[in-house]
Amino acid sequence: MNEIFRAASELAASDLTKEALIKHAYNIFLLRDPSDADIAFHASKEWEHNEEFIGALVGSDEFRQLARMGHNFLLAPRMRKRVLLFGAYGNGNIGDAIQAESLRRHLEIVRPDLEVWAYSEIPGRYPFRHDRVLPPGAFLRSPAVNQFDAIIVGGGGLLSHPHAPLFDESWQSMVAVPVVILGVGASKPVCERSKVLLQKASFISGRDTSSIDALKGYRDDVQLVPDPVLCDPFYQRKTIGQGKLFVIKHGTEKELVAARQHFDPKHDAACFIEPSLDITVSRHFPEAVPISSVDDLVEMIDAHHLVISTRYHGCILAILRGKAVVGIREQKSKELLARYAAGSRFYPSFSVMSGTDISTDGSNDRLLADDRFALLAALNTALRTAGL
Repeated sequence: MNEIFRAASELAASDLTKEALIKHAYNIFLLRDPSDADIAFHASKEWEHNEEFIGALVGSDEFRQLARMGHNFLLAPRMRKRVLLFGAYGNGNIGDAIQAESLRRHLEIVRPDLEVWAYSEIPGRYPFRHDRVLPPGAFLRSPAVNQFDAIIVGGGGLLSHPHAPLFDESWQSMVAVPVVILGVGASKPVCERSKVLLQKASFISGRDTSSIDALKGYRDDVQLVPDPVLCDPFYQRKTIGQGKLFVIKHGTEKELVAARQHFDPKHDAACFIEPSLDITVSRHFPEAVPISSVDDLVEMIDAHHLVISTRYHGCILAILRGKAVVGIREQKSKELLARYAAGSRFYPSFSVMSGTDISTDGSNDRLLADDRFALLAALNTALRTAGL
């Protein structure tokens, strides 16, 4: 709280008029302009020193609520422009958890001068510099969010499925800073509920053609920007392994029974990467390992030759590690593997999966480099259109 004491001390020593002091203090400590009633109330009070008024403001319930929401971070000296990353980073899904750090790494390349923060409405832990993570809660829903210079919404399927508060029209209207929609998954029903945000965004992009189609119903300047994790060289390294790794997502009884028929317990391994939802996988795959960190998932991928994944980011990480890949079920995985065709195959379900004897003679390195360049170029453009 040292920043609060510093700001209070500087303001207490100022020679502003009473009304100017009230307005300035409200902007600093409550992050809003005072109403006429606020000004009249405080102006009617007699105080011997400015500290008395400031102390009352800092001791108010409104200020304490803001402090709990991370306002003490925002009172730190503003030496650089600040960008807030918003995503489902804390939802327990490894593929979403690693989005924030991948985005930060990309930003570090194109704009190392920016101060990058992260926020997730869902309180699970995710890899990111801990003193730049805003606490979950009411922060994003308050005018305090407008203290940032821009908000980047991405990556992941943030407009494929409802993610609060992106579908809240009052929140969409309240946001006054530039908003960048970067490489997200999108569907038409969710986009309809977020149309105010889409129409006011300074830059908008989707991660695949189906997302582009959904977003184009609201903007005609939508760009294709690949998933931030797919473009992150931090995860790219070829490794040699043996056997098959099944990255299994919860599904119907029929689907899990069909998956088991392709599994050889003597030579294969299985895991699931969103334990809170995927725990039912254990009924058919008692060997399956619940994964709680991306390092553990990468280690399992590295130990195998072929990755069979019903998870989009299971496919992405397998591509980055140079593995043969079979994608199952997800349309986004189908589009991904159609582009990264070397050493990959897609089946709509385990029931129709046939061969897994996939050659890995080809290379996706050129495509990965092209997509990485495309993301960095788009990010540079997005920041420029946001006034940064």
